[in-house]
Amino acid sequence: FSERPTEYEHFMKLQSEMVGGGYCAAWYMRRFSTPVSVSSEPMPHAAMGLDYYVQWTSPIRRYSDLQVQAVVKRYLRRKQVLELLRDGQPVPSQISATDLGGLGKELRLARNNISGDEGLEDDNLFTDMSPINYKDGTGLIKAARFVQNGSNEYWMLEYIKRLKQKAKDDIEFECMVLGCFNEEKQLYSIFIHEIAFEYKYRSEKGQLNPGDTIWLTPMDINPRMGLMTLTLSARSRGLKQTVSQSTKTARAA
Repeated sequence: FSERPTEYEHFMKLQSEMVGGGYCAAWYMRRFSTPVSVSSEPMPHAAMGLDYYVQWTSPIRRYSDLQVQAVVKRYLRRKQVLELLRDGQPVPSQISATDLGGLGKELRLARNNISGDEGLEDDNLFTDMSPINYKDGTGLIKAARFVQNGSNEYWMLEYIKRLKQKAKDDIEFECMVLGCFNEEKQLYSIFIHEIAFEYKYRSEKGQLNPGDTIWLTPMDINPRMGLMTLTLSARSRGLKQTVSQSTKTARAA
């Protein structure tokens, strides 16, 4: 937001007033978040407000996590090689050029049985180290995220489609308006509380405000195409009541 004072002011208002319980501010901030960038140079983490940040691991192992771990392992191996050479000890034959990130000066000295302190300072730990292309990891993350988001959307729409098929009457969802992402076409992002699902909605009654509560009924649903038409509901009961009523009807039958 450093170059967007108007957007920053709007975000601060959403956040300070806790519009929509904080959901609206979180949604609005995501619109201006920059894509992830991984580099060997120290970089800040804007969202966390940190000058330096590195992600070593995560609950689901990511390719970029393995890249970071590879860098750390290379550094530690090279440091150990330096200690061995300073002590006049041989470098184990199991250590390869790959283990050190390339055939560096330290390994060449070891293989030639040259001892001494020349070129063995800590500042040279990364001498001749073959670089890691972090963009490869970032590209894989983006590709995986695209597939993951598509899969999540498919199964959420499929779930709603099956609910609609099982219900005797039209089902209705209590939704919260997160914000507008296309004012000209009156397109809004809405959050469906009962299934924690974010989707798009074209307003049928003009302007909506962040944090507004509306009741919507799903009509045409095509999970494979990632499409669902939502229309305003005339009744004021939610999904839980609809499912509960359908269950009671089934039991009575």
